[in-house]
Amino acid sequence: PDERDEAGIDSEELTQQFRAELESEDCPSLRLVGATLPAIDLSTAVIDRPTNNPIDMRHATIQGDFRAVEASIHQPILLEEVTIDGQADVSGAEFGYAVRCDGIEISGGCIFENVTFGDEVSFRGSTLRKEISFEDSEFQREADFYGLHAADDCVFRGTVWEMDCLFQSAQFDGRADFFSTTFEQR
Repeated sequence: PDERDEAGIDSEELTQQFRAELESEDCPSLRLVGATLPAIDLSTAVIDRPTNNPIDMRHATIQGDFRAVEASIHQPILLEEVTIDGQADVSGAEFGYAVRCDGIEISGGCIFENVTFGDEVSFRGSTLRKEISFEDSEFQREADFYGLHAADDCVFRGTVWEMDCLFQSAQFDGRADFFSTTFEQR
């Protein structure tokens, strides 16, 4: 952040450039490992690059909200050990490839409502602090919540789990609501 300030790059400009890079077909890979980023808004973005290179943000810190509302993301996403100081809202998003959120820590709300996870998704060892909702989401491949710490009520109402869902060693400090959930694989 200090280097950005010295170079005269404001947070809005950085966010716009980040989004443009993600939506571009020219950049073969995007690695922001360990970066400190401002709030990110990818709402309504369509990210479908010509290669399957992942969007790699492992160990990054997002100083604000992460939004991808109604986004269509067809790249693997690596968010392991990411810290989000604000809310994560990906309501209505579609993820076509693996989403790895192992060890992620989200301080604000965690809104993953009406999301389609077309490939594996993992929240192993993650900490979700408040307003946690996966309501009406669809998990088409394995969903791994092993060792999850949900520090507030956690809503999974109306979710569909087409493959395995793993919750071993998960800790729910509030209610875990699975009302009207469908588990298709036994």
